[in-house]
Amino acid sequence: MTWAASLHRTQVRENTKVPYFAHLVAVSSFVLEDGGKETEAIAGLLHDAVEDCDAGIEPNLPPACPTDPPCLTAARMSDDRR
Repeated sequence: MTWAASLHRTQVRENTKVPYFAHLVAVSSFVLEDGGKETEAIAGLLHDAVEDCDAGIEPNLPPACPTDPPCLTAARMSDDRR
C-alpha cells in the first residue's frame, strides 16, 4: 500500500483535486468486498503502477505476489502496455 501511494503521490483524479490513490484503494476495497483474496486486493492497488508510473514490477512486488497468479497477472498486464 505504501509503495502504491508513493508511486501515485503527485497524481489526482481527472478534473478533480482528489488524490489518485483514492481510486486504487477503492478498487482494492471492491475486490475484498466481492470475496477476493489479499493478493487480488494487492493487484488492485498496483494495477496502474507500471502503466501510469513507469514502475518496474520486480523487485518491488510485495512478498505474497511473486507466486500468486492474480497479482502477477495484473502486474504483467500493465507491464505489457508499456
